Amino acid sequence: MTTAVRTLPNFRVLVTTSNETARAWWAAGDWAHLVPVLRAWAHRHTPRYFGITSDDVEDIAAKVIVRAWQSARVPDHPSAWVRLVATNAARDLCKRALHPSRLVPDVLETLATPHAADEQVVAQDDACEAAIRAQRVQGAVAALPPRYRDVVRLFWLEGLGHRDVADRLGITEGASRIRIVRAKPMLVQALAN
Repeated sequence: MTTAVRTLPNFRVLVTTSNETARAWWAAGDWAHLVPVLRAWAHRHTPRYFGITSDDVEDIAAKVIVRAWQSARVPDHPSAWVRLVATNAARDLCKRALHPSRLVPDVLETLATPHAADEQVVAQDDACEAAIRAQRVQGAVAALPPRYRDVVRLFWLEGLGHRDVADRLGITEGASRIRIVRAKPMLVQALAN
């Protein structure tokens, strides 16, 4: 049994497809022709911000295609629409990757397990780098105001839940949560400097 393999046109042909042609395909619902063009335009127009990988660009291209599919109207200038959607998707991806809630726990985990290298043979440079990183995190935690520092140490470093932190410090569980949320940007700022 043989299967038909559909070959896509040259990437250069896809990128240089005119707005009028793409608009006509979009209006007619000709997704077989439109999807490769949208993907090529998304690859071309996605800004290469810090940390955007080729896999991320493909994810952004998929988001562009989904948004086009969900769009109720045909844009006047499809390539400009793709550029806008791809740029916004790239910005969102960067914001999510750099959000304090994603950075701080990973960095604090280094501090919580500073002697993990004892179990494995690690290159001297890696051990030195981990020690420097742990010192930076300890300094950042120590620089926090006491009300935030205590909650951060108990919650992230000792692994206690908000209820246990609240009991130990004589505060409410809600206060513990709020202090963690407020401490995150302070730690990110301290670690960035």
